[in-house]
Amino acid sequence: MAAGPGPGPGLGGLGGVAPMGGLGGLGNPGAASGPLGGFLPDASAQPSFKKLPSDPATLHQAFHYADIAAYLLQAPQPKSIEECRELCSQNSTCAAWEVCAPLGDGCDGCYLISRAPRRWDQREHWHAEVLPGREELGWSSNETGVANLTAASCREFLLQANGADQSVPFHEPAIMQKYSACGSLVWEEERPKELDVLGQHWPTFLISNFWEPPVLLPKEVEQEMLASSPRAPRSPTPQAQAMLEAMQRPGVTEQLHGTIGSGTWEEHRRSKARAPHAFVLPFYDTNIGHWMKQHGSMNPLQSYEMQSLLQAGDTVVDVGANLGCYTLPFAERVGPAGKVIAVEPFRWLRQIVAANVAINGLSNVWLPPVGLGAGRSSFEARAPQFRFFSSPGGMKLNQQQQDMKPEEVMQMYDWDMPPERISVVTLDELLGLVPGAGTELLGLPPVDGIRLIKIDVEGMEKEVIAGARQAVQIFKPIIWSENVAYFSSKGQDVSFLQLMDELEYTCAGAQNAPNDIICTDRQGRGHQIQ
Repeated sequence: MAAGPGPGPGLGGLGGVAPMGGLGGLGNPGAASGPLGGFLPDASAQPSFKKLPSDPATLHQAFHYADIAAYLLQAPQPKSIEECRELCSQNSTCAAWEVCAPLGDGCDGCYLISRAPRRWDQREHWHAEVLPGREELGWSSNETGVANLTAASCREFLLQANGADQSVPFHEPAIMQKYSACGSLVWEEERPKELDVLGQHWPTFLISNFWEPPVLLPKEVEQEMLASSPRAPRSPTPQAQAMLEAMQRPGVTEQLHGTIGSGTWEEHRRSKARAPHAFVLPFYDTNIGHWMKQHGSMNPLQSYEMQSLLQAGDTVVDVGANLGCYTLPFAERVGPAGKVIAVEPFRWLRQIVAANVAINGLSNVWLPPVGLGAGRSSFEARAPQFRFFSSPGGMKLNQQQQDMKPEEVMQMYDWDMPPERISVVTLDELLGLVPGAGTELLGLPPVDGIRLIKIDVEGMEKEVIAGARQAVQIFKPIIWSENVAYFSSKGQDVSFLQLMDELEYTCAGAQNAPNDIICTDRQGRGHQIQ
């Protein structure tokens, strides 16, 4: 097989060096022989290998690997010449086949090709053929080479694709088009939910192909909510509006995709109503982790209710992110122009949130390595127990053993690891609303408004709000907070409600979360719920 062409115009930054030809790094072919399927031999061909009259017409014939790399229907297999031709004949999407020899050193046997190559070379003992009648297959219907793709063939192609290996072509428009198209095809294939157990220092679940129930608020559910409680449309903040407008204009990413003729991921995502999700979860988490494994959220209805308060471009502060079961839908709901500041003080839990943000391809989440409170402090606290059955959703920052039985304390916290250092700041410090040395190093984005503050901090909600007075007064956000003390005392503990009253907020119980309350400015200022 001869070396393929280098990158096309405008792709100097996407490879630069023309990949070497040949299958799996084999050298250039020898001479060309007679015509193959009516197509032309390579101009650089050398004298033919000897061929007896009894030899099949396909002997010593080969394709340029650059011409077939983007059109392989499946991973190559060690098949005989007769078996390979029969496999191609039986597959209506197969235009050509090739068998390399000898096996090894990158030669894997039988190759099935979905687009008929237009040129050929000669290699001793190889066999290749364009099936009669299939000379135009893959050309007339789709010049980009993405016709006849299947999710199974795409998986094999994506597993083998390697832009860093210069022995095989990758940085060519047709191959990169197929790479993009295959990613979209595999992404949208609805397969059954899968579970893997991974982990080195402690075990984890990896849940993939999560489709039901939807993580993002379904449109039909949102329509039902709006029918019962109509809401006037809101204007985004100036910062969010500028971002939304910028995203409507062609950007550099779109131009880059235009150089090879592939669509952007944003375009593909907008055309689909549903999306798969994946979660990294602690194996021994018997509470929130198990709910996420089955339902994608600790409470899907609560998630939907909170999402219904948001729109594109909003900013959300998620205080007590835990595993990220609400962080993820918040980030999807507010879109790339929005922001989610997720606060999880425990390092192991914060790393899981980061993993879930990354594995779901979200670009608008910030995870500062701090906790929130009424003032600045620093202390040691026990890490969550991830190596035995436990419920990390109940982790406390301070007074970790208070009101707990000894056996519960042993299970909740990891006593075989040294305590970790926890830094606590106020939300006002974190957002730069009051002077706070060092918080500018956390890399948070500028915030010109907050639509929602969600709080679940195991009884520390008063401290969080006490440290967020400036944010509340300036932005007038909706505050959604767990307040177990009020509900468990049957309304006797009103300390959190009194604090909200001081801030001129009024509160009511959340519809789908029995221990949560929703608070808004009682003068009707700022963000309200109809």
